[in-house]
Amino acid sequence: MMHRKRGWAVAAVLLVVLQLLLQTRAAHIVQQNPTVTVTLSSPLTAGQLAAAREWEKSNANTQAVTASFWSEKAAAVSADSDRTAEDVTCIGFDGTAQDCLPVEYLQGTAPGVVGQQCAISSTLAWTLFGSYDIMGLTVALDRTEYFISGVFKSKSKTLLYPAQSGFTHAALRGLSPDTPKTDAEQWAAATGAGKITAITYGPQKAWLAQAACALPALIIGLALVVLLLRFICALPGVLHGAALFALALAFAWAVPHFLQTLPGWLIPGRWSDFSFWPTLWTKIMDTCNGNMK
Repeated sequence: MMHRKRGWAVAAVLLVVLQLLLQTRAAHIVQQNPTVTVTLSSPLTAGQLAAAREWEKSNANTQAVTASFWSEKAAAVSADSDRTAEDVTCIGFDGTAQDCLPVEYLQGTAPGVVGQQCAISSTLAWTLFGSYDIMGLTVALDRTEYFISGVFKSKSKTLLYPAQSGFTHAALRGLSPDTPKTDAEQWAAATGAGKITAITYGPQKAWLAQAACALPALIIGLALVVLLLRFICALPGVLHGAALFALALAFAWAVPHFLQTLPGWLIPGRWSDFSFWPTLWTKIMDTCNGNMK
């Protein structure tokens, strides 16, 4: 009996530790997926970019959707030390740099769209300079020099710099968590950004990660419910009935609050529609993979 109690105690401690680790991981996933990212059918021209920014300004009071544009290419990047790194992933952006490339900065900050600033990955910094303490130094891309404003953590050679046109992706904030696809398509049509060919649902992916990371807490909660039911079953007749009634009331109160936390693609009102269930797993996988189906 004593060994069994010790076993349950150890299991409970392990579940708590696992839950804390998963919560940390979930917070990291949320930080890495702040926006809904769309891929455009053709690169955005300077005129289309100006039109999109003008629409954003004119609708600032009625529309909460904001966009940061970006594209990437492979190119050579050089430093004052005459060192050159080949096949660097160069990400040009307009808007909020952290939305276009959500990363953790080891030194400095993300670059702004004004001025010749850039940020480079830790791998690229070590390749070109052999150090991370390189704020204010310069690198050259396509014969243009950029001052380094920050170094971010990454295993790949990456450069983040401000650009003016040719954007193939848009990172969108302010979309409805329930209808991101519809909102993104309406944004593209209203701004003249063109046709959308793919969507990556960042906040929705983060929600799924949070839900998965809550499994240990769910297991602990179910174990507590089982213990509570065993305690209620051991009560005398009158107390037994009253306790069950109170438990039923608590369950009835908790269910609506739980359902309100579910996203729109898990609408409770559709649970009675049997045609909805076969497509539910497909919807979840599409959310993770960034498809538009």
